[in-house]
Order: sequence, then structure tokens, then C-alpha cells
Amino acid sequence: MAQLIENLELHNRNRVFADRTEAGLQLAAQLSEIMRPDTLVLAIPSGGVPVGIAIAQTLALEFDLVLVRKVQIPWNSEAGFGAVNLDSDLFLNDHLLSLLNLTSDQVERQVKKTMATIEQRNVRFRQNRPFPDIAARRPGLWLHHAGCHSLSQEKKPRINYHSSAYRVGRDSTHAA
Repeated sequence: MAQLIENLELHNRNRVFADRTEAGLQLAAQLSEIMRPDTLVLAIPSGGVPVGIAIAQTLALEFDLVLVRKVQIPWNSEAGFGAVNLDSDLFLNDHLLSLLNLTSDQVERQVKKTMATIEQRNVRFRQNRPFPDIAARRPGLWLHHAGCHSLSQEKKPRINYHSSAYRVGRDSTHAA
């Protein structure tokens, strides 16, 4: 059974932290007792990076980036109808796509544009290094601007849209 570690003082508050680095430092303090030395901290640029770096540096953990990006609606760069990662795994919101009436050529063009951006970021930010073998490691911590996700050998990452951090393993522990 999972254990939830939560700071109730942060509920229903805005601008809790001075910046994302401070958020990472406070989260590192909460995670210090439960993170193992071989934990891998993964962050999604750009919002999760300062949080992840602060956690990784404070707790002396390995850090890397997960490159994933929304597939933008052609006429609205703030909205997306799906997401794609560096491995070209494509996740589409089929219901939204049906409402947008995009052609398959428009969808393909947007996916290719998004993949090109991800590949450029991989060269620029990760120097095109091979991604760490997650299956051979203990579960880690995945950070981004909307919250955190868990990584597990058995499970796909679980989405949580709150400011939180998750670590999943045999004895699952969650911090929020």
C-alpha cells in the first residue's frame, strides 16, 4: 500500500514558493528520508528542470531530461491535441481531434514539426546521449511544471496534476 506524505499548509494557496528552485529545495527536504541513492530524477523542460536540478543536487541523485512535447493545434500554439516523446510514441486526444476536423495531412505535419523540435532539444540539452535504462533501475522521480509522475518497471508513468512528487516501487511512497 502506498503512503502519502503531504504538506497540508500548501493546500489552496497561490505563489507558495519564490521560484521553482525553492520548490525543488523544499521538495528535496520532504524526499530526503525516502529517496534511495540510485534514484534517477527526470524532468520535463522547461518548468520541471529547476525543480529537478534542485532535488538532484541537494540529494546527490542522478538527473536527466525527458523530452516530450504537446502536438499543437495549427492555429493555436497554446493548445494541443496530443503529445509525442523522443521515441516517437504518439498520444492523441481522439475526441478533441474529432472536434477539430483536422485532415490526416495536418495531423502528420504537426507531429513532424513537434518531433523536429524534440530532436533539436535532444541535441542541444542532452547532447544526443542514450537515455538511461530505466528498466534496469529502481523507480525514480519525474518532474514537470504541472506536477510529478512516477516511473516504474511495471507501470507506465501515472499522471498527477497537483504539485507533488511520486516514487513508486514495491513499497510505494508518495510525497505531495
